[in-house]
Amino acid sequence: MKTLLIARENAPVSRYGLPIPYGWYRIMLSDELGVGVVQTVRLFDREWVLFRDAKGQVGLFEPHCPHLGAHLGVGGKVDGELLRCPFHNWGFDHQGFCRHIPYARSMPPSLSREPVLKGLPVVEANRMIWAWFHPTGAAPMWQVPDVPETANPGWHTRHHPVFEIRTIAQEIAENSVDAAHLKYVHGQAAALDVGSTYTGHLRTTALKGPMSIEDSRGKRIDCEFSVDFEQSGPGIQVVRMSRHVSLVMLITITPVESELTHLRFSFLHPDYSEDPVRQALVEDFIQEQVGERGQYVGVVADLPIWNNKIYHRKPLLCDGDGKIVEFRRWFSQFYQ
Repeated sequence: MKTLLIARENAPVSRYGLPIPYGWYRIMLSDELGVGVVQTVRLFDREWVLFRDAKGQVGLFEPHCPHLGAHLGVGGKVDGELLRCPFHNWGFDHQGFCRHIPYARSMPPSLSREPVLKGLPVVEANRMIWAWFHPTGAAPMWQVPDVPETANPGWHTRHHPVFEIRTIAQEIAENSVDAAHLKYVHGQAAALDVGSTYTGHLRTTALKGPMSIEDSRGKRIDCEFSVDFEQSGPGIQVVRMSRHVSLVMLITITPVESELTHLRFSFLHPDYSEDPVRQALVEDFIQEQVGERGQYVGVVADLPIWNNKIYHRKPLLCDGDGKIVEFRRWFSQFYQ
């Protein structure tokens, strides 16, 4: 997994003082975890062991064996449907139950009552592996949103390298309602102060209107511009955009430490390989989101700001900042 390291080594010890919010978070792409593979991953301020058994089922658990404390990610192996401890070969399934102790004449009755490996709920959706995190261990409260374009053979998918940033999930998500910064940070001629609809764990926004763009030959194209945005909890944003071409952005925000976050962009679009004009427009569209194109600068312009700013619980605001208060009120539910 290629990572763009943006984190500043001498950053202050704490700039936020907020816990990790609960929700679904992307761990990795499904094809990055092969059958029989055991990996140690760092998420949510701690280590976890991730594995895929012979049936393709995925488990994510705290790393130390409940028997005598060996690290399951250091020498642990997949044996059929079991993760074997490297110390005494105890076998655990993808739900955390101990199913086999090779030298035990009889299994302790307690092992059949409940999982003995403490883990997190895991699902695979949109060709990605997701984990549900809740600080008290509460069960999932909603599902990972379905992005049907990920399974459409007529669409192409490309995954941008990971941005590793010393910030929190809330700060990254808050950017999408901070209309004023779009002009000064991203080069937009005018801020689009568009309201959101908040329903439970969902935040949605939609806008559309006429616009003109230039293709790679400098030819003007008049078209309809539209954006449909949905945020599902703190860690998932699905943005469907149209501007003579169609583009879907799947943006995922995953806490690694309390103030260290992975930001990922996955782009999906129809196959325009037979249409060089539209293919070039897609390339421009993507570059505007993550890099630079002409006057437009994407997320790379946000990185140094996120990496160095602090969080004001009671910020000094003006009348153009109302959407930030509304957003923070909605987001606060994920800390409870």
